[in-house]
Parts: sequence; structure tokens; C-alpha cells
Amino acid sequence: MFALQRSVYLPWNRGILSCAFAFWLGTAALWAQILPKPIAITTENGLGFRHVNYITQDNSGLIWLATQKGIERYDGYEFKTYNNSKYAHFKVPIDKVLKIQQALQDKDVLLVHADDKLFTLNVCNHDFREIILPKPFDGLVKGFYQSGNQKLYLSVIKGQKLLFGEYAQNKFVPWAESPLEKYYGNTIKEDGEGNIWWSNVHDGLIKFSPGGQKIKSILLDSFMWYGHKFYYSEYHHDTVNKQMLIFPKSKNEVWLYDEKTKTKTIIAKDLTTPVYHAVTDEQKNLWFATKTQLFMYNKNDKVSPLLDFSQQVQNQLQFTGIQHLFVDKLNVLWIATNNGLIKLPLSKQLFGNLLYNRTSDWSNEMRGIVQTKDKTIYAYCENGNPGLYKTNGLEKKSQLIYPFPNDIRGLDGINYLCYDDQKNVIWALSEKLICIDMATEKARYIPFDLSAVTSKIHHNPLARLKDGRLLMGFNLSKLTLYDPKTNLFRKILIPNKQAENIITEVFVEDQRGDIWVGTNSGIFILNNEGKLKTVLDEHSSPALSKNHVLCIYVSPENRIWVGTFGGGLNVLQYGPDDKLVIQVFDTKKGLCDDNITAIADDKKKNIWVSSYNGISRYDAKANIFQNFYLEDGLTHNEFNYTSSMVDDRGLIWFGGLNGINIIDPEKTLNQKSNPGLVLTSFTKYNPNTHFTHHEILNCGQLPSYKISPSESWFQFNWSLPNYFKNDKSQYYVWLDGLEPSWSYHGNTPFIRYYNLKYGSYTLRVKAYDSKGNPSSGELAIPFTVLPFFYQTWWFTLFWIGGLAGLFYLLYRYNLNKKLAMERMRTQIASDLHDEIGSMLSGLAMQSELLQAGAQPVERKRFQVISDLSRTVVSKMRDLVWSIDSRSDTVQDLLDKMHEKLATLLGSGDISYRLNVGDLPRDKTLSINVRQQLFLIFNESIVNVLRHSHATNVLVEIGNQGPNFIMRIQDNGFPGATTIPSTGMGLKNIYMRAEKIQATVEITQKDGFEVKLTMHKW
Repeated sequence: MFALQRSVYLPWNRGILSCAFAFWLGTAALWAQILPKPIAITTENGLGFRHVNYITQDNSGLIWLATQKGIERYDGYEFKTYNNSKYAHFKVPIDKVLKIQQALQDKDVLLVHADDKLFTLNVCNHDFREIILPKPFDGLVKGFYQSGNQKLYLSVIKGQKLLFGEYAQNKFVPWAESPLEKYYGNTIKEDGEGNIWWSNVHDGLIKFSPGGQKIKSILLDSFMWYGHKFYYSEYHHDTVNKQMLIFPKSKNEVWLYDEKTKTKTIIAKDLTTPVYHAVTDEQKNLWFATKTQLFMYNKNDKVSPLLDFSQQVQNQLQFTGIQHLFVDKLNVLWIATNNGLIKLPLSKQLFGNLLYNRTSDWSNEMRGIVQTKDKTIYAYCENGNPGLYKTNGLEKKSQLIYPFPNDIRGLDGINYLCYDDQKNVIWALSEKLICIDMATEKARYIPFDLSAVTSKIHHNPLARLKDGRLLMGFNLSKLTLYDPKTNLFRKILIPNKQAENIITEVFVEDQRGDIWVGTNSGIFILNNEGKLKTVLDEHSSPALSKNHVLCIYVSPENRIWVGTFGGGLNVLQYGPDDKLVIQVFDTKKGLCDDNITAIADDKKKNIWVSSYNGISRYDAKANIFQNFYLEDGLTHNEFNYTSSMVDDRGLIWFGGLNGINIIDPEKTLNQKSNPGLVLTSFTKYNPNTHFTHHEILNCGQLPSYKISPSESWFQFNWSLPNYFKNDKSQYYVWLDGLEPSWSYHGNTPFIRYYNLKYGSYTLRVKAYDSKGNPSSGELAIPFTVLPFFYQTWWFTLFWIGGLAGLFYLLYRYNLNKKLAMERMRTQIASDLHDEIGSMLSGLAMQSELLQAGAQPVERKRFQVISDLSRTVVSKMRDLVWSIDSRSDTVQDLLDKMHEKLATLLGSGDISYRLNVGDLPRDKTLSINVRQQLFLIFNESIVNVLRHSHATNVLVEIGNQGPNFIMRIQDNGFPGATTIPSTGMGLKNIYMRAEKIQATVEITQKDGFEVKLTMHKW
């Protein structure tokens, strides 16, 4: 802690005062006219031919140019050429084009005057046709004009006469004629009352009624041409200001002509050549041009109504002839020259200014601005004409701001001015701490060595806290509090190893009493005693968009607005849990620039920010930005940090590189609606044929585009017909059918898709101009990506049909195979039954006959042969039955079981019963199931007969629940021989059951039981 030793007063320097005073007399008008900056467009920017004769705008908003080599269409990004060259986008049989205009009768047609003929150009289908004049007036067309009532007037050379009249419905009705001379002059115009004026070399000005009646002739000027006297004059009807201007040939002047009093007033003289072109802009300013000069005339400006823009346009583009002036729908002035185009945005001047130097783009660079309690405003200028200036801010004319204090060298390096309303002093900090007493207008500096706190290289931020203390320090390790009451300094220690390398930019105290220190490494938040509470940077939670902080502003609702270098605007607010949340605004969200230098708010709680490229106004309710630039009346597009203030009247002051801009938020800010977006071209590429298909478009009704699957990419180009900073227009796109919502597309006016999946889509595009104004409506482009043939529904149907046909053929093949198998089985069964069965039966019968005459021993042998033959016949019949396709039903199986029981058990002493449950008796069984079931049944009955010594057998067969069950149960007694486990019969039963996916259980309890279970039939 250290104390102030003494104060040193700075002496006056009247020489410096006088110089700055004189300078300010010439430059300090509070509302000086800001000259817009011209922009040149040449062949280097894509213009097809440099000599431009005429400019017009179609109903879609696109710009059309008449040149010495055809027609050019300009959408703000690209030029499209119509001429007779093989390189033209559209080949049309014209060369020198003098004039082109939108046809009032048809919104899709342009009228083209070229090669002494009149043509129509359809902007949708690019159809180009000549208007053939009827005989006997089929001469050379030398001019045309469309009136407000959509009538077309022509001047035509026929023989040695110049005819003038109305053309309608393929008829030409002459109203007047003039002898043809070597000097050619011919102009057709309309006044504000619908009368038509024709100027020629013999009659001067002739006035006609809308119906064609000659009202009068006026000879206002004459000139000699190779011994001949002519009366032709160029003229312009300013219908906005209701005045007529004459551009005489005898004198290089401009006259205001009063038709009623027949008097003329000279408004411009001593021009380099006569005036040839004139137009009136949206602000009712009259623009006129000689061959090389451009002027603006404002009759309401009593001090300097005539402004010369010649040097500004010549600095942007070298030319020797201005050919035409045109003001488009959004008040941009287009200048056609013999060396290219110049566009001059003519936005309404919306802001006041101080210290603006119109002779230099970068002149009076401003820093701190404050207002004292007597409502005087002080501002410090560090470059140009440096010094501390003051004004009461009320006068619109030359209320003077003058340098103060005298020692400018002692003020070098000042960025911040801090006002103490209690002591009525201003504090400033350079290498020394300076105190300026506003009552006495005397300055003193604190003679203490502040080299440990201030810097000669970096700027030195300074802030006055609510308790009157001053916070200073050019880096984080140098932070120091000064108390003017005690004249004591106290250093603040920040626990950071890199504190020496962290440069401070701004200090702000919020409504909670916390101190926000903005640096090039984030924000350090301190409490009122200087203890570190938290750090915000790109890696903190929440995170800043960029670490480098240029300015901080605390709004009345304690929202902290942070301007960054490259990261846009960060808005911080404490949530219910006392935690900070951050919202980021940048150029993608409509901000004019991502480098924010100063922030302020107005009475309506709109936020205003200055930047390195214009000023933005943020409407929190509507959540939109409106942007302003040099063309809107700013003194410069680049502004300085530390240079802003809101005065007691609510006016916002922003200092920049050429004086101060003063904003009145209560005034209209010229928010405009844009025209609709225009689809300008469609392109697609086929890599198989290496062919690029390109369509140039300009129609409101959009077709549904078809994209072949063989085309690898396709592209849509569009334009927002706003030619004020059109490269800064911002676009949003939404591919409806694939994407869920809008996405930001930047400044790119086209989109290209690669290998998009087949289907139907709608590309939606909306736009905002450089000022944040939206386009009127969105662009909706329907298109369909066609599938490959194998992805089509008919191919799928064909494929399904083919597959079904294949399955049917396989089914028929399998069916025929089964039928053949069935026929073969039937044939085999019949052959076995008839042939082999007969032979075995015959063998048995022969054996029995031989028994009758044989000896006892041989008789026994013949009996064995006979029995064996009959057994084989029985088994063969069972086998034949099992493969015979004519016995495939459930009923056939049951009948066979009955037969088998009767054959095997009926002749003995064993009683039997067959109980048949729920079975589909007409169901056809597969040969395998029928055969295996019967053989299992047969084996089981044979086992009963051979081994169980049973007297009763019960057979149950049927469906029970989800299963089919066959149970064979006898009452064999315990002493009976069991089924041999080592015999083949048991193995055969299990094997056969496995073949039909059945299970067999064999149990012995009160007899023997064989139970087979399988899936229900």
C-alpha cells in the first residue's frame, strides 16, 4: 500500500487548442452527410462485356444489362450472357444492345432494343423474338418507351423521316414526324400527368396528350452542328419531386424548368460535358451524370444541395463515359459505364455524427466518451486530430467540440474516461493517472511512479467502482485498487501462474458487487475485496465462445453481455441455483460481426453492439438482429472498444475510426422487407456420360425436378435480389423429406447433393440480408430422386412374381415327382401283390398238395415250407400296404390296424379292443408316418402275442390336447417273459419313432404298455 505524494497541474497549450478548433470548424457538423461507398463490378467479376449501355430489373428482382455485345443477366453472384457468340449461355441473333426493360404487359417478358430492331425475351423459357412492324412503317427502330398505362411508344426511321407514335396490337400509329438529319437526337419520356414528351433536333420538346393529341412545342435551347442549328435537348421528368429538368447542349448546365411560368433555374453549371442521364432515388434525391461526372441534388438542403460524387466513383473504376443511371427496388444506384458497372447503395442516413472527416476513411479515431452532470459530453480522440473534445450534444449544426486539456502528450494512450459525479472530475489513465476537474477545466496527474501498473505497449484499462475506488492494471498480475479518499493504492493478487502473460481489457462491476475482469484469456470474477471467485473461459462450465474479451456490459436486469474477439456476443445470466448460463450470438445468428467492441441498451431493452464491421441492434422480444453499415450513415464500419456511452436523453454514442456515431433508438431504423428468393439455375452431372446438364432459371412457378439415379450429383443455385452487400446475405435450408428442421447454410447461395437416396423431397430455402431483414417467404423446390430399376416397385413386383413362378415350378416339379413316385409305389405294390403274392401262395398250395402223398418226415418239411410261404405272403402284404399310395388316409390306417388285430389275435384266446379318439379320418398321412406308425403297432402286437401271455389287449389311438397318442396295453402277468432288451424288436420301435419325431415309453405294471407320443395331426 502506498500514498499519493503530490499533484502536478498541467499548463495550457493554446496553439494546439487553436489548431484543433480550426479543424473542428470544418468537420464537426452534427449531422454531416455520410457519402456511400461505391462498389465496382467489372469483367474481373464475371461481367461478359465491359461496355454497358443500359440497366433494368425484372419482376423477380434480377438485374439485366444491355451491352455492346449482347445482354447480361446478373443475380448478385453470376452473370449469364445472351448474344451471338458460341460462348454465350443463350445464343440470340443480336450484337449491340442499347436498351432493355421489363415489359409492363407481361411479367415474364423483357423488351430489347438492339441493332435498330425491337425484340422480346421471355425470361422463363428464354424465347427470343423480333417485333415485326407493319408496313409501311417497317423501318429502323431508334427508341422506345413504356408509359405508366402500359402503352408502348416508338421512334422509327423510315426513308428520310423520323416517325414517332404508339404501337399496340401489331399496329403502329404515327403521331408526329421529323426530317432525318446527320445529327441524331431522339428521346421519349412521360411526365407526372401521363403526357408523353418527344424531343428531336427540329422541334425541340413536343408535348402530347395520352391520346396522341399534340399540345405544344417548346424550344428551350439551340446549338450549332456543322453550320446547322438544332433544338434537341436531353431532359428528365422528376415525378417524385414534381419538377422538370433540362440538360442543354449549348451549355454544360442543369436547369430546373417551370412549365407554368416558362422560367428556368440553374442548379448546376461549369460541368465538363452536357448531362445525358438522370434518375430520382427513394429519398427524393436527384442524380444526374455527364460523361465522367456524377452529382446528387437535394432541393431540401438549403446549405449544400449539390454533392459531387465524381471522385468517389472514379476512384473505384476508371471510365470515360457514363451510359445510364438506374435505381433498383431497394434503392441501390447502378451506374453503367463503358468500362463496367458501379453500384452505390443509397440507404437513408439514420445516424448523427461528430468528428467525421469525409475526406478520409480513417481519420479521427475515438476512445473514451462520458457525460458530466451538467450534460456536457466529453470524448477523447487519439489519432487524426487528437485531443479531448466536448459538446452539449444538442445542436445539429456546428456546435463546437474543442480540445481540452492543453497537454495532449500527457493524454497519449488514454482509452477509458471515468466520471465521478460526486466530485465532478474525470479520471483517465495513460502512463500516469490523470484527474480533470470539470468545474475549473484544470487537469492534474498523480506524480507517483505507475510503471509497475501501466504499460507503454498495451492499453491501460481503468474503471471506477461504486464505492469510488479506481481499478487499474494492464495485466492480471498488475491489478491495483486506488482509493481517491485516502490516496492509497492496494495491489490485488490473483492466484494464477500465467498472470504476467494475461493482458487485461476491461473492468466492470455488476449489481451484486462482483468485479468482472475481461482479459485475453477469459473472464476473472472477483468479489469487492479483490478475491477470485471463478474463472470463465473456453474450457469452463459454462464456457465462453472465445477467450479474448473486448468489452463487458451489465444490463439493468443483471444480464452480463460479453463482447469477444472472434467469438461474437456471449450473454451470461444467473439461474435459480445461482449458477451462470451462457447464450452465444454470432454471425450465424444474424450478428454483423464476431468481433464486438462495445455494448449498450436503449429504453426498450434492445441491445446495441458495435463491432469491426458495423453496428447491430438485437431485439430480444423478436430474437432478431438488424445490422447497419457505412451506407446507412455510419462514419465508418469499424469501431473501437472502450468508446461508447448512453446519454441522459437515451441517445447511444459509439466511437470508431472516423469520429462518433450517435443513434436515436426512438427513430425509425428503416427495416425493410426483401423480395422473394429466386431460383437462378439447376445443374446435374452424369459420370457415365460425363455430361453436365445446366438450366438457367427465373420463374415463380417451379417445376418438380427429376433426378436420375445415374446422376452422381445435382445442384440448385438461388439469389436474394438485394444488391446491398449481397455477399453477406445469410441462408437457411431444410431438405423436407430427409432433415427434421432448418439448418444454417452461411453465405453460400447454392447447395449440392451427392448420391441422395431415392424418394420425393422439397428443398426449402429462406434468407436474411446483411442487415438481418428476412426474405418475403421461402423458396420451396420440389424434386424427386428416381430409383435404379432394381429399386422400383414394378421391379419388386416382377421379382416377387418371378420368385413365385420359380417356387410354383419347383412345386410342380416336386408334385410331379411325388405323383410319379406314387404311381411307382402303386405299381410296385400291385406287382408285389399280384405277381410275388401269387407265386408265394402257389408255393404254399403246392406244399400242401405234396403233403398228402409224402412220408411223415417229408410231410413235416412241406408243412414248414407252406407255413413259411404264407407268413411271407402276410408280411409282404403288410409291406405292400405301407407303400401303397391308395391307402394314405387316417381311416386306411385304422382299418389296417383292425385287420391286423383280427389276424393276429382273433384266432387265439386273447381278447382285444381298439378305441379310436378324436382324429381327422380323411387326413392324408405321409408315407413315412403311416408306415412307421403301422410297423410300431405291428411290432407291439407281435410282442404281446409272443411274450406277454396276455389274455386281453387294449389299443387306444387319438389326439389328446396338443399331442397324438397311441397306447397298446395288455394284462400280461408278472411272471411272463418281458420284452427282451437285447432283441431287435425294441430297437426297431425306438428307431421308427425317431424317424417320425415321436417318443416311445415302454412300461410294465399290471401288464405291459407301449405309449407313443407325437405332434397332434
